[in-house]
Amino acid sequence: MRLGGYDTLQANTYVFSKSMSFKKIMKAINTGDFEYISKENITIVAGYRIPQVAEVMAEKLPWTKEEILAKWADKEYLKKLIGKYWFLTDEILDSRILYPLEGYFYADTYFVSAEGDTIETATEKYLDRMDDVLAERKDEIKNSGFTVHQFLTLTSIVTKEGGSLDEDLPKVAGVFINRLNEGMSLGSDVTVNYIYQQDKVNLTQSQLATDSPYNTRKNAGLPPSPICAVLDTRMDAVLNYEKTDYIFFYGCPDGTVIFSKTLKEHEKAAADNPWPTDK
Repeated sequence: MRLGGYDTLQANTYVFSKSMSFKKIMKAINTGDFEYISKENITIVAGYRIPQVAEVMAEKLPWTKEEILAKWADKEYLKKLIGKYWFLTDEILDSRILYPLEGYFYADTYFVSAEGDTIETATEKYLDRMDDVLAERKDEIKNSGFTVHQFLTLTSIVTKEGGSLDEDLPKVAGVFINRLNEGMSLGSDVTVNYIYQQDKVNLTQSQLATDSPYNTRKNAGLPPSPICAVLDTRMDAVLNYEKTDYIFFYGCPDGTVIFSKTLKEHEKAAADNPWPTDK
């Protein structure tokens, strides 16, 4: 590659014929030639919920969103996955969980083929990738005192709550861990949003009062499952959380986050940085 001058290789998933020459293949990768880029990539974005992943899959594979979700809810299939993957346990079979595999599909881009893949093989690609990422952090997760399921649950909340600045994430994680240690509710609106499968800033009083195990405004501790797909950087933010005395944080419209030690400080931050009303 160096001798041929192929020094601007473009990351992607490509589909080539075995009859193509080395030079033609390398030229395509070096220029990111769209003609050879796989059109069947599935990208799971950090923050995606299971129904969103199923929707993306349904666009690329010959199954409907409903068929995919049904497979991921099938108890016998889930038990087979639990037997295959060390990080999947009976915790995902909790009847309170909306989507058993929520949070276990690693946020990444995957190559799938309508001819060669099934719902099961595509699912295993997502889980295999998560296996790689979790295995690198297995000891740290064990030392954290959380099960893998609890760890991914907290990581998913940090993912949704953390704002746009990665440097805030360890501090956000620290706030939640402080609340857990104090026996307080997490007070996280993103878990309420999960009940309604939405992403809103201004929730109604009736939504905030919803009787659900995912409502961390009402219930202390973690919800019964993760609420979205996560990345390794979010995992590391939880494992290496910043120890502070903060028990509140407020995400501003400009993406910054204000941390507070008292409710009075927190309310002032919210009053000084209001979000526009959802339409």
